[in-house]
Amino acid sequence: RAVKPGAGSRDGPAKTASTNTNANANTNANANANAADHGPDPNSDHDHDHGVVTEDNPTAATSGNAGDEPTVFVLEFSGDTTASQVRVLRKAVTLILKVAKAGQDEVIILVESRGGTVDGYGLAASQLARLRDARLPLTICIDKIATSGGYMMAAVANQIVAAPFSYIGSIGVMASMVNANKAITKLGLEALELRSGTAKNTLSLFGAVTPAGVEIQQRQLDRVHHAFRSHISRLRPHLNMDQVADGNVWLGSDALPLGLVDVVETSDEHLGRLVEAGRRVVMIKEKTERDNVFQRILARTTRRGPRDLTVPNPSKSGAYNGYDGVSDAHATRGGGGGGGLGGAPWVMALLELALGQGWAKRMAHYEYE
Repeated sequence: RAVKPGAGSRDGPAKTASTNTNANANTNANANANAADHGPDPNSDHDHDHGVVTEDNPTAATSGNAGDEPTVFVLEFSGDTTASQVRVLRKAVTLILKVAKAGQDEVIILVESRGGTVDGYGLAASQLARLRDARLPLTICIDKIATSGGYMMAAVANQIVAAPFSYIGSIGVMASMVNANKAITKLGLEALELRSGTAKNTLSLFGAVTPAGVEIQQRQLDRVHHAFRSHISRLRPHLNMDQVADGNVWLGSDALPLGLVDVVETSDEHLGRLVEAGRRVVMIKEKTERDNVFQRILARTTRRGPRDLTVPNPSKSGAYNGYDGVSDAHATRGGGGGGGLGGAPWVMALLELALGQGWAKRMAHYEYE
C-alpha cells in the first residue's frame, strides 16, 4: 500500500483529475446539493425498526443500534461512452443524501471507465460534487481504469485509491469522423448542405473539408480541454497541469508520485481494512431484472407490497468480496413482515433441490431501485 505524503486526506481539499474526452469541465455541478435529511429525525413519527428505506422513511438505514455507527456507503460506476449509468448514479446519490450523516458517514465509489462524451461525464462528475457539497467524505477506488471522463469523475473525490496496474489520466479531448466527400464526388454525386451561421457544422460526413472548418473545430476542442484542465486544477491544485494534462496515461503506481492518485492499493484491500476496523459498510446497486426462472418464481411468491430498499439488521453480517461484516442493502418486492424465503418455504426447498446447497448465498447481491 503506497500513499503519497501529504495527499489523500479524506477530510482535506478534494483532489481530482479530470475526465474523458469532452470534459464538460464545468462539472462542478454543485448540482443542487439538496441533501435533504443527512441523519435520522428524532421527532419523526415513523417506526424505523423495520429498516425499510423509502421516501417517507429515508433514515431507516441508520436507525436502531446502528444509528450512532459511522456508515460507509459503496457504489459502483462502470461507465460506457455516454456515461449512461449516471441515471442510476443520480438516484443513488439522492438516496445517500437523505440517509447519511454529514461529518460522520462517508461514500466510496468503485469507478471503471475509459471516458466518453463531455456532457455525459460532466453530469456524472456533477453528481459526485453533490456528495462533497454535503460534507460527505468521498473516496474513488480504481481497480482497472479511470481515464478521460473516468478521471474527471475521480478528481471530484477527497481521496483517489488506485490499483498498481490500473490506467489513470488521459486528460485530453478528441474528436474523429469519416468524411466521404471525395468518394461521392467520384460517383458523380454532390452533397448539398444548407447552414445558417459560419461556425455551424463546419465538418460533416459528406461536405467538403476546408481549412476554415478544421480551424473552428480545433478551437472548440481547445476550449473543452481548457475547461477540463481547469476542472482538474481546481480540485487537485498540487498537480503540474502542463505535465499531466497532455492526454498521456499512467499506471496507478506511476500516477502516485505525479499526484494523480493518493493511495496505491486495490479496492479489496481498502474495503477490507474498513471492515476489519469495525466500520459498517453498505453497498448499493441498481435492481436488475431476474432472467432465471427460479428467481422469477421466487419474486412472484414474495411480492407483497411496493419495492423498497431494505437494510437488514446490522448485527447480521453479509459479505462483500469475501469480507465478513458488510451489510446488504437490496431492493425487495415485499415491504417487510414475512417477505423473503420465510414466506414461501416450498420455494426454498425447490430452489435448494434445483440449484444445490448454498444457492441463496451465491445469489446474494446488493441492489438499488
